[in-house]
Parts: sequence; structure tokens; C-alpha cells
Amino acid sequence: MGEILYGDSTFGNGAMKLIIFPVLMAILVSFFRTAAGGSLDTRLAPIVRPYLFNIAGWEMRTVPYEIKNSFFSRQAGDGTAAVREYFALTQRIAGLKSQIERNSTPAIESELAVVKTRRSALEATVELTLEKQIAAILTEEGIYNPLNELKFSFPPVNFKLETPPHILVISPRDRIESLRGVTLRQQLSVPEMESIEARADTLGVSSLVVKIGGLGATFPTFVADNSDLRYTIDTIIEEWLHQYLTFQPLGFRYLLHLSGISRDYDVAMLDETVANMISEEIGSIVYTRYYGDKPATTAKPEFDFNKAMREIRLQVN
Repeated sequence: MGEILYGDSTFGNGAMKLIIFPVLMAILVSFFRTAAGGSLDTRLAPIVRPYLFNIAGWEMRTVPYEIKNSFFSRQAGDGTAAVREYFALTQRIAGLKSQIERNSTPAIESELAVVKTRRSALEATVELTLEKQIAAILTEEGIYNPLNELKFSFPPVNFKLETPPHILVISPRDRIESLRGVTLRQQLSVPEMESIEARADTLGVSSLVVKIGGLGATFPTFVADNSDLRYTIDTIIEEWLHQYLTFQPLGFRYLLHLSGISRDYDVAMLDETVANMISEEIGSIVYTRYYGDKPATTAKPEFDFNKAMREIRLQVN
């Protein structure tokens, strides 16, 4: 895959992968959701319907943009400087927001708007740069696609720096186990989240609306835009690995588990562990190769409650 990198490959090679992969993902998700449906889904539907994240609509808006960005955009230089600036601005945005929460002033509000505009202008270059860098390291490590005999990249490394959707986690009241995970829209107020949880709880379950750091159920994947560089790199790789593993026996069985068709918490734990371990290993190589002259930060923007609860549930079961 070394010669098939975004921005350098032909439209025929890369664009077809960008088009085909989301279609395959949509078919798989639709099939397993239908197969796993039941009375809980029927009763839950009217509660969550007004808040659902429209994956199909998001894909229709995003995929054409990604094709254009990946195959018709040209960078000046390797993009590394833009990546550094983007994450420096991300840190500055967090600081300004913190100041506004304490004591908002017109000057701070104005600076925040300027910084956000500048960061937004860098977004496409940053995404393209990190995709190319990560794909290059995956290639060096011999990770091409589920059929490694064929040296082309599938799934493509493709992500969006954007606030991920919320997830409504549904669990039984008498044990730690995830029954459902419903994808809700990105912008939800606290009263809306509390209302969803309260109404879902009337169905005899325990529910919680949570924020997440990344989502691999879409293509491109979601990666939160408020993290530091090292955490972002690891998340990009981890979400890609979940997609990659879907076309392997382990990941396919994990999909069956998530859909509720065939629960297997050992498989779930194994898939999560594999994705986490490999993402940290590859992420370390990527960071050291391209950004190693500065120390990696380990701070995350916020506690990833959904991931932590998922790991606890898997351990308990």
C-alpha cells in the first residue's frame, strides 16, 4: 500500500474504496439491527426517535467531501507543521473556554472565534496528513487489509475530526451488561439527556447517555476534535482497527455480540484488547516518527465514561 496514499493515488483506486466501504458498513449495520430487533427496541423507539443521529444523512454529506479532499487536494509540504499548529490551537481553545466559564469578556470571546476559524481552516490538511502518516506505518508493519496477500489498503484510513454522537447505553438493572447502544445526535442538552434516561428507565432497564472519544460504526470514523495529538492518533488507529477486524473472524463475532445475536463477552474483551494494544503500539511509532522531537502529552480532554463502563462490564461478565 506504500504507493497508494491519499492525495497521491488515482481516483479509480482510492475513490472506489471510499465509496464501497461505507456501503458495506451500512449493509452490515442494517442487517444486524434488523435481526436483533425485539420488544425492547419497539418500546424504546418512540423515546429515542427525536434524538437519533442520522448516520445515512451524515454519510451522504461527508463521503463526497472526503473523496474531493483525498484525491483533489494538494498540500504544500508534508503537513506536519499544520498538525502541530492545529493541536496547539485545540489546547488554546480549551483554555479560552475555561476562562469564559469563569469570567466571559468580549475580548476573550473574540479571540476564541478567531482561534476556532484558524483551526477550522487547518482541519482538512490535518486529517489528510494523519491519514497518510498512519497508513504509511501500517504498511511498514504489514497491515494492509483482511487479506494481507493483496497489498492494498482496505478499509482506507479515513476519519473526521468532529464531535462524535452521543451513545445511549441500555443495561439490565440486576447485572452489569450492555443490552443496547443507541447512537444519538451530537448536540444534546443536559435536560434532553436526563429526559431520555428517565423515559428509558421506565422500560425496566438502566440507561445512561454518554459522550465518546471516537466512533468506528461510520465511515469515515468519528474522532473527537478536542483531544491532544497522541490521544487522537491512538483513537484514529483504534477505530480503524475495529473496522479492519470486522472482516476477520474475531471482529465479525464481535459484531454479532454487539448486535445481540450471539453474546460472547470473551470475544468482546479480546477484540477491544487487540484494538487497544495495537493502536497504542502503532500510535507510538507514528508519533515518534513524525512528532518525536516534542514530548507526547497524555492528558485527555475528558474521562471517556462509555469506554470505561464497557471495559468494566466485559470484565464483570
